[in-house]
Amino acid sequence: MSHSVFGPPLAECAICSLREGCEQRKFVTSHVGKNYRPGGLMLVSEFPAKIDVQQGRPLTGRVGQLLDALLESAGIDPESTWKTSVLLGMPKSTKPKDLKEHRTDIYACLPRLDAEITTAQPRVIVALGQLALEAFTGHAETKQRLLDNPCDRCNPETRKIGPVIQCFNGACKHTVDVPKFTRVDEVTGEVGVDKAALDAWRDDFLARNPNCLMCDTSWKRAKPKMIACPECGGKKKRVGEETLFRVDRVLTGREGVVGAVFHAADLPGNLTELGVTYMIPTYSPGLLILPTRDGAKAGKFLVGGQFAARAAVDHLKKAHQLLTREARFHVDVLSTANVSDRTAAQMLVDYTREPGDFTVDIETNSKKGPWGVTRIVCIGIHRIGREDGLVVDTRRIGDKWYPGNPVYDALMAFLESKAHGKVFHNGPYDLVVMLRMWGVEVEGVIGDTLAAHNACYPDEEHGLGFCAHELTDAPAWKGGEAKTESEWEAQAELSGYRTFDDLALYNARDLVATAGVWTALAGHGTAPGRLDVEGVRSAFHVDMQMYPIGIEMEVAGLPLSQDALDKVDREQSAELATLLAQMREQIGEPDFIPTPKSLVWALHAEDGPLRLPVYATTDKTQQPKLDQETLKLYRKEPFVDTLLKYKKIEYNLSHFVRSEELRTASDGRLHPVWKVWGAKTGRWTSNPNCFSGGTEVLTERGWVRLDAVHPEDGLRIAQYTPETGKIDFVAPTQWIKKPYEGELLRIETTATTLEVTPDHRCLLRHRKTGEHRVFAAQDYPEDWEQIHAGVASDVGTVRLDPWVVKFLVALQADGWHVTTRKDWSQRWSFRFDKVRKAKRLRRILTKLPFTWKESVNDPDGRARMHFDVDLTYADTLRIRPWLTLAGKTWTSAWLTEADQRTRNVFVSELHFWDGLSTRGAVTSGMYASSVRPNADLVQAVVAISGHRARLRPYRAHANAATNWQIDGVARDYSLTTNREVSRIPASDGHVYCVSVPSSYVLVRTEQNVCVTGQCQNWPLWMRSVFVAPEGRAFVGADQAQLEMRIMASLSGDEQLIHRCATADESDKLNPECDPHSYVASLVFGASFTMLDRKDPAHKKTAPGEPPCKCQKCQRATLRDIVKRVVYGLNYGAGAQTVLDAIYNGGYDGAPLTVAFIERVTGIYFRTFPKVPLWRNEIVRVAEETREIRSPLYKRHRIFPLGGMEPSVLYNYPIQSGGADIMAHGLMRLRPRLRQVDPTAMFIAQIHDAIYIECDEKRAQDVAEVVTQSMSFEMSLAPGAPPMPYVASAAIGPNLAAVK
Repeated sequence: MSHSVFGPPLAECAICSLREGCEQRKFVTSHVGKNYRPGGLMLVSEFPAKIDVQQGRPLTGRVGQLLDALLESAGIDPESTWKTSVLLGMPKSTKPKDLKEHRTDIYACLPRLDAEITTAQPRVIVALGQLALEAFTGHAETKQRLLDNPCDRCNPETRKIGPVIQCFNGACKHTVDVPKFTRVDEVTGEVGVDKAALDAWRDDFLARNPNCLMCDTSWKRAKPKMIACPECGGKKKRVGEETLFRVDRVLTGREGVVGAVFHAADLPGNLTELGVTYMIPTYSPGLLILPTRDGAKAGKFLVGGQFAARAAVDHLKKAHQLLTREARFHVDVLSTANVSDRTAAQMLVDYTREPGDFTVDIETNSKKGPWGVTRIVCIGIHRIGREDGLVVDTRRIGDKWYPGNPVYDALMAFLESKAHGKVFHNGPYDLVVMLRMWGVEVEGVIGDTLAAHNACYPDEEHGLGFCAHELTDAPAWKGGEAKTESEWEAQAELSGYRTFDDLALYNARDLVATAGVWTALAGHGTAPGRLDVEGVRSAFHVDMQMYPIGIEMEVAGLPLSQDALDKVDREQSAELATLLAQMREQIGEPDFIPTPKSLVWALHAEDGPLRLPVYATTDKTQQPKLDQETLKLYRKEPFVDTLLKYKKIEYNLSHFVRSEELRTASDGRLHPVWKVWGAKTGRWTSNPNCFSGGTEVLTERGWVRLDAVHPEDGLRIAQYTPETGKIDFVAPTQWIKKPYEGELLRIETTATTLEVTPDHRCLLRHRKTGEHRVFAAQDYPEDWEQIHAGVASDVGTVRLDPWVVKFLVALQADGWHVTTRKDWSQRWSFRFDKVRKAKRLRRILTKLPFTWKESVNDPDGRARMHFDVDLTYADTLRIRPWLTLAGKTWTSAWLTEADQRTRNVFVSELHFWDGLSTRGAVTSGMYASSVRPNADLVQAVVAISGHRARLRPYRAHANAATNWQIDGVARDYSLTTNREVSRIPASDGHVYCVSVPSSYVLVRTEQNVCVTGQCQNWPLWMRSVFVAPEGRAFVGADQAQLEMRIMASLSGDEQLIHRCATADESDKLNPECDPHSYVASLVFGASFTMLDRKDPAHKKTAPGEPPCKCQKCQRATLRDIVKRVVYGLNYGAGAQTVLDAIYNGGYDGAPLTVAFIERVTGIYFRTFPKVPLWRNEIVRVAEETREIRSPLYKRHRIFPLGGMEPSVLYNYPIQSGGADIMAHGLMRLRPRLRQVDPTAMFIAQIHDAIYIECDEKRAQDVAEVVTQSMSFEMSLAPGAPPMPYVASAAIGPNLAAVK
């Protein structure tokens, strides 16, 4: 073991921002293993950590320990490596968006790194992290730019010197410095110019020197003045050359190159001359152990980080192998672009003459999914085992495919041949497009690399580039297509490429990469593949069985009846008009419109018609609440009852019936994209579109976390309308919380942060054209940017006197109470050391009808100006709604009541009183406050006033209190650039959203604000508009109490198994026929059993009507409480979470407590004692093996670093077991279904239910075969009794009828 020093003398430290830190440390820049030899492996990290500086060598501490463990897992002796870092200095912030600021520092350190590589002479370099990748792939560019023009002589702001007396002769311009004459005002303490002394000096000087001392020009009229600095020319900027370090590669994301094999000859610089052959980028070990924001103290791991550890081992293994072999990835392109159709067909026939396995890939003219494609540009075919790929040009034929065309016939013969095995990557896309465009159902599909990789490693990325870089020697071939959206659209007929040859090369590389990945995953000959090594071949086989069902559902689509939708619209519009007429009649106002202001008048005003007491008010404005829960308190009033019905129908119309999401394809059907492997548990998914729970949404009260929202609060939400660019506050149409098992995308830019599902609808704006468009988060294009908060809005109507606004800002910033009286007719005091503030307040007070006096106090030698203000007229000036009594916190009236002009004055005045100047920014660009609620409110006001709104913590020094700073308060709103995308888990297993009529909301994540889209969650009643076509019918079936039965079977608890096996859905309120009712009878005793479960008073109520309160419904409510507790246990939820879920579900009975939930849990565990034993065993086995598996088909999740949440461990076997049971039933059903009705087709699979469209005359037969196929017995645990899984089918003309 040895250490080497390659320090600052070898670097260009003059241009490095980290040089100060470097000058204060001793350099041991490298750690050379005792077994390292030239031609070995060099590991290059990004920068030293604090402990590295302390230890005197790189890659120590937890990061170093993990790196050594990864090396050992890859079969590499850590002492056979050379370890170093790109940067010598340690950045202050290690956030990805902040690290971008250090690219020039990388350039400064490159000479030092080159010297180290020259000494080490490695054959392979592994770059650990993004900055390390940039060091080897970035390149310097010299450009003419406006640079700072430093000058030591003049004022840096004005760029003037003086005062001077200057010669009038343009050829001379000799100057004489004028002494400074100042005086201090005895009253105000202001420091100013002593004009009398200055005039006396000038008269004396000109008397002695009537002419210029240099050219003898008369200057008797000369006066002292400030002039442009002669040294810098009075210019703050100068034109000069600047060297910029450009970066073209990113480590992760859609264009990520993590794990790719870079040949040194293809990289910038002279690595080949330094003896390097290959460079492979992988993850920084620091990323893998990055603690979660909420669990850092508990030692939890960032889920995305720990899952990347396994891939990092593969990258290191490959690097080690390349020490003794050459990279194996070669592609030859056979293209039909410049040959006749007959020749092209013959090339295809010759290439596919012998049976075998092939990879297949198409390129299209659309990036908008399979239903946006209008032409297949080319199709590529590659025989696995060869190094060439055949790319068939399909442009010339276009949509004129017909039998007899030689290329068409040859393609159909290959695609429909079962003797030719076919492997795809994300095959559903290709297969759906080929079915739509060419009418071919591809036969012989034997594999899909995306499905296989998902089965092996469900928590990793599954893009082809990622898989190829992980499992093959593939280079970073992705790219080459048009980078901007406009360029891509202009070249859509070549799938975004400039020439067909470029496209063909890209397609052929995809084919060869898919083949390499398939060989690694499926195995070759007697060599086992990853599917066997990981023990998930059965899970992969099941997914491939589900493959054609998912494609069938997507192609079939859901038939939407426009007539049914129009009927719903007409009926609900008529009902809305009727209800409005009733309200007008009930209060005697023929022109009444139910706006918030008019409702407050109608319900509570002294001169209003109802004069109801106010039971609840809003926290900030103290206005009566108008949310649904509060209005229910007045339901005995006919007007309120009518109002509640009106609001419900208004919501349905705006959000569902007239939603843009109900646009159908040309066939009149909606075509959701069904993902067979969408969730890690094996559950199917369509397109989730939500936020993480930590995301905040802007409401009329300020920022509220989505996972802390109580819908009954009735908060209005800030919605953004792209057509007008306006923001207004509206009642949300829906609050959404739903389980989610996948990863979230964390999208960070210079000024915004989003944590959303991959398919989240992001509202973006084109950088040049200003066009608005919606993109999925995972498809975020380069030319489009997030909208960084607000644009001008007219949400309020109150216009305050600008001088009142300015006084309020001054009062909040520097005023304090002098008296203790609790009204606003009291004395307030101000005290200033700064003359500018005293002048400002003096000017403000002269414009207002306040009584005030000014005095000067100088107790410690510094002049302090005091202002005492009597706010007698405060009520007249309407101060009360805008500032709290204490005068230190703003109210939400600035958000909802103030008009745009008032908010603009407010925002512009803030910088003067609470401005902050740091990092060279001008004071007018900053705002800071030590009061977090004020900073939050100001940020919201700034965001809806058309200005920047980036909030961040700030400390003047290490021991100072935290201030909250908004950058650029007075600047116009801006868009965002420099995007970083990473993957993170949904922290609590759920995602959240809120719906508004415009579909776009203002959200905040980690104090960063932006506008983005929302999700769509259709209510059950909307299923009635999905109507079977004439002569057709729907059959729907779902599994009864599936999750409960799975938990019973897994636990092996005989009592619970018996209760589930003998359950009768038709009598579920009977303790002997339902496990939930049985537990409810133990929890509530006679309070449950004495209620009549068949109460004849029971009645069904329509939506919006008061719920039935009969004994049957009361009994059902108690059962529902127990059911929610049990399912909460399945999800690993705590007692408080379960309690919240009960109340969010609409419970309004006797108060419940956390202690009560814990008591129910205890009774449940004592009744079924093997359930808690099973839970404990699940955790023990998972901690021992660092994985968890599904009960039937053994799909799994791996936890490489052991960071596991108990809630995941409890829930995974149940959810994955549900996926297994559904898959088992569907595999039984599919072959039987075609025998009963050849025209039957699957149209949807939602959780535990399957939906089928079939011939109306054969619907009964279809229902019977569905029930028989989906009902069976099996045991999921060794030795446990078999559990019956029971499905029941229903027939109907629409989806609502078969729910």
